[in-house]
Amino acid sequence: MSVDEVRLDTESERDTDFIVSAVSQTATQILPRIDAELRAGHGVSLPAYAVLNLLSERKGQRLTMSELAKTAGMSPAGVTRVMQRLDRAGLVERARDTADRRPLFATLTAAGEQRLAEAGPTYASAVHQHLTRFAEPGELDVVARVLRRALSAQSGLPDLLVD
Repeated sequence: MSVDEVRLDTESERDTDFIVSAVSQTATQILPRIDAELRAGHGVSLPAYAVLNLLSERKGQRLTMSELAKTAGMSPAGVTRVMQRLDRAGLVERARDTADRRPLFATLTAAGEQRLAEAGPTYASAVHQHLTRFAEPGELDVVARVLRRALSAQSGLPDLLVD
């Protein structure tokens, strides 16, 4: 289907343009504020918090760096940098499989679990302060469903995004 074949009505086109712009602005205006609060209160960045949270949610499973990158929506290099910092801080452990030495697996340490538990209320408060407090009843569920489907379709990991 060519671009000429895709016609959106004017209202839908305005909404679509706004949504794309709002997602971009969220990344440049809101996420840095959440990141700053996590760094100030707990010494972890928002990407580090996301990695710790993913490892906590998948407790008992070992995730490769590529699985972490894909699930967290980060580049492989970005996950490597975050993991190096978390490893140096003793919040995660990285280890190679004894049978196949190529993949590097990550697990959360007890110290990582503790830091995540301490940072959780700050994260929740910052997300509420900068984003979710503006939602009317029922809106968050709708936004979450749309974003979950879009991200699942792009990542190819629907089982990791559906809770």
